[in-house]
Amino acid sequence: MPTVVALGETVDGTAAEQLADLRERIADLADALAGERVVVTFAIGPQLEADLRRQAHAATEAPQLPLYVGIARAQAELAELVATELRPVTARPIVCIQLHVLVDADGDGSAAAPLELVEQAEIEALLDTGAIVVLGPGVPVARRGDGLRGVNVRVDSSPLLPGIDGT
Repeated sequence: MPTVVALGETVDGTAAEQLADLRERIADLADALAGERVVVTFAIGPQLEADLRRQAHAATEAPQLPLYVGIARAQAELAELVATELRPVTARPIVCIQLHVLVDADGDGSAAAPLELVEQAEIEALLDTGAIVVLGPGVPVARRGDGLRGVNVRVDSSPLLPGIDGT
């Protein structure tokens, strides 16, 4: 069973302010990061809300993106900041995953409970190598034929991580 380090939400501010916030949080996690199988998770609420506000202000200049794309952007941006602050405190490889979470939802903007981690096997394989896996709450997706498509909902709770019932 992996050690799950849940960072929660970071400050809503500049990249420098977010990095400083993460640096303080991560400095206190040396013991947890020393575990054999470590997953670092985070919430994206402030980053997503800031992105949605930017989109609203620019609505006359550029088309708005679907909510699931905003979630993907916020998740990728914050994963990079987390990895930046993890590197100085561990010699282990750090891998950021653009996580996708299967949900059963219509895409009306409401919250949805996660049903399945799409990249579950990949997370397990990376943990087996000794890497620290960094991932956000997940981009909500639904089945579409043989594939998946983004869904405009927010994931209601933290995804089910390997061997963990929420974080």
